[in-house]
Amino acid sequence: MGLIEALLGNPLLLILLIGALFSFFQRLGASNTEEQQQPPKRNTPQQEIDWEDIFRQEESKQEPAEKSSVNDVYTPDSYYNSEDELAKANSELQDRYEATKKRKQRARELEQVMKKDSPIFTEDITKQTNVGVSFSNMTREDAIKGIIWSEVLGKPKSKK
Repeated sequence: MGLIEALLGNPLLLILLIGALFSFFQRLGASNTEEQQQPPKRNTPQQEIDWEDIFRQEESKQEPAEKSSVNDVYTPDSYYNSEDELAKANSELQDRYEATKKRKQRARELEQVMKKDSPIFTEDITKQTNVGVSFSNMTREDAIKGIIWSEVLGKPKSKK
């Protein structure tokens, strides 16, 4: 009874015990499924390997490969076809190069437009615009908002 009261009194021990039991049963289930998946082992005696049969099979497989290499004769037609393919690939590559060149030029133009309008590049960063602040029309809500913004934008109290 003292062990059960100790487990129920301490939730950490209870969680650890449940985790250990869960892990144990999960491993037990996994080992059963592995045994079912493994094929049964055969207890048959090993047969002698006839190496001559294996080498004959390899020789018969190599013969058709040699015959196909004889048929691969150089013909002028294949030379002209390869030149056409090469010319087509070169023209395709040239088109891609031109398209990339145009995109790069458009990016430069866009950059120039952005630089022209940017205050950073025109060095007008310090230029201040007039903010229309009029204290004559101030309401109670505006004063509250000002106090809140001063707290938000001011130094932290720990550094004051």
